[in-house]
Amino acid sequence: MTNGFSVTLVNDDKVKKQLQELSRRAKRPEEAMKLVANAMRRDVLQHFDAERGENGSWKDLKPATWKWKQAHGYTRKLQNTGQLRRNNTLISGNDWAGVENTLSYARTQNYGSNKVPAREFFWLSKQAMQHIIGLVKNYILGGL
Repeated sequence: MTNGFSVTLVNDDKVKKQLQELSRRAKRPEEAMKLVANAMRRDVLQHFDAERGENGSWKDLKPATWKWKQAHGYTRKLQNTGQLRRNNTLISGNDWAGVENTLSYARTQNYGSNKVPAREFFWLSKQAMQHIIGLVKNYILGGL
């Protein structure tokens, strides 16, 4: 008697191909990382739509700022031209994924400064993290 188990493969070629594909996907996750980066970017963009940071609604603008925005046809926080929102681009590699924003003022808008209150847009929601975990699992196990 052994302390292990044995497996008898029925239709050996089909199972072998599936196991090889599973192994390939697990060893080369760059395709999954692109999906993850895209999911991350979608979540960041939703924060602009909701005007919400990780800890609640973005701080309101000063009355003078609202007055200026309305005079110029703008109605959303952090979204005059849309450049800050659009510049959140996905980046990924073989084993990493992310979103970057290279605009010089993005960091100040997200984290704040002495003169500018933080309006966090660069964070991931719990729902996005759960979705990302599901994406990776589905990617690795896909086709089985």
